[in-house]
Amino acid sequence: MMTNHASTIAYPAEKLAKFRCPLDPEKLRLASPDARDAIVAYAGMIAEYRARLSDLDAAIATCPDEPGKRRLLNESDSIRQAARLLYFSVQPYQTQ
Repeated sequence: MMTNHASTIAYPAEKLAKFRCPLDPEKLRLASPDARDAIVAYAGMIAEYRARLSDLDAAIATCPDEPGKRRLLNESDSIRQAARLLYFSVQPYQTQ
């Protein structure tokens, strides 16, 4: 007996909620299995980037030297760009 793979896989609400990038389980259910896995992975990466950006912001605020601050700012900008690109992939699957 064949089952519809897309309708049988669900991601736990706790897993989706922890990303602070709330995904709509119904929209995810309608996506292909590969797309669904990628979207959940991207949401997790966005959450990791947000945590890293928070750490970088604190480090920038307390950095005593200009070259160190510039390095931290460059790293922060790179992470923000990566997070922004991932966000556009995840946005259609977020809750409204």
